[in-house]
Amino acid sequence: STKKQSTKRKPGIQDRTWNAQFQALIEFKEQHGHCLVPQNYPPNPKLGLWVMAQRRYFKEKKALTERHRL
Repeated sequence: STKKQSTKRKPGIQDRTWNAQFQALIEFKEQHGHCLVPQNYPPNPKLGLWVMAQRRYFKEKKALTERHRL
């Protein structure tokens, strides 16, 4: 008999990094009332770049999904 391999994976460094940046975004929103993080936000320079990357990823994923519907 063959065992099915579990599709669940252990959280890795990428998950922890993503979660940390997401938490930083939540704190930014609580402080500023929006999620429009400047690209080079002095208190957390990586946050603005992370937000930009998330938006780009979402936009590309949405475009890919739209192309598959055609």
